Amino acid sequence: MGKYFTQDTPLAGLERLMMTPLNSIPRSSGTMVLCQFRYGPEDVNCRNCLQYRRRSCSKPRCPYLTERLEAGTVTLEELAQELVRPWEHWGLKRRVVQLTRRAGRFLFDGQLHIARMLKLTEGESNVGSRWTAAVYLLSSNATLWQRIRPAVTPGSIAFDAVKPGNASVKEYTLYRAAKGIYHGRLGAAADELADEELVSDDTLLMILNAALIARFGPKVMEIGRGNGV
Repeated sequence: MGKYFTQDTPLAGLERLMMTPLNSIPRSSGTMVLCQFRYGPEDVNCRNCLQYRRRSCSKPRCPYLTERLEAGTVTLEELAQELVRPWEHWGLKRRVVQLTRRAGRFLFDGQLHIARMLKLTEGESNVGSRWTAAVYLLSSNATLWQRIRPAVTPGSIAFDAVKPGNASVKEYTLYRAAKGIYHGRLGAAADELADEELVSDDTLLMILNAALIARFGPKVMEIGRGNGV
């Protein structure tokens, strides 16, 4: 039985009005409007934070990195420091922080890398951060991407269906890292990543960028994007 006795009759509107609580606004049909608030730089100014005391933050690490990332006021180095904080390999932690400090912004391996990412991710909003991170790594190398592309669909990567084949050291490192990050781990040993002879600075920075995407979301890719690739 329906809620209203006079539903589908000329008296339905009057009955609905009589059942409305006093001084309230009757509901109407239509589209639900969700909160559209977005953090801006003024909303995350450290001087307005409750943790800001005596001209500095009282916390050893910022508890509002996500909000600052949305507002565009967080640095790549700050995110990297938070990412590596639980890591036990001191040499790798130091190398990662130094690399992000020098880079200053999120990097792509040229315009073709950006084009590959845009082509696959355009219109895909529910694919997940790990998927996006893995695609970022795989699409950074043209040869690797050509081999793995058939296994990539929106939101899914069938790593076991396609092997990297006769890949170079860099390509295989990127492949392993992408597969690991996709499954929720780093994909390479800490000792290996910390070795500058095995993993170049450029390759490690790409892996770090992917790890940041997986941890903090695609918004990371916008850090410092005002000055080209």
